[in-house]
Amino acid sequence: LTTQQRFFLGWANVWCSNRTDEYSRMLVTIDPHSPGRWRVNGPVSNTPEFREAFHCKPDAPMVRQNACRVW
Repeated sequence: LTTQQRFFLGWANVWCSNRTDEYSRMLVTIDPHSPGRWRVNGPVSNTPEFREAFHCKPDAPMVRQNACRVW
């Protein structure tokens, strides 16, 4: 793995969890925070550095067609 790939994998690992579907559904009704999956996939799908690090094709699931640029 490259340094850039390790960075993204390390960051994503922070949000990793192993939950049942039932528990996940319950959490979204009481927890104001987004599930870890969306805390990872949402931002990186908008990040050109992620696409470059993993050589994503333009039609890959982790590449947003209308990416949101903040900075």
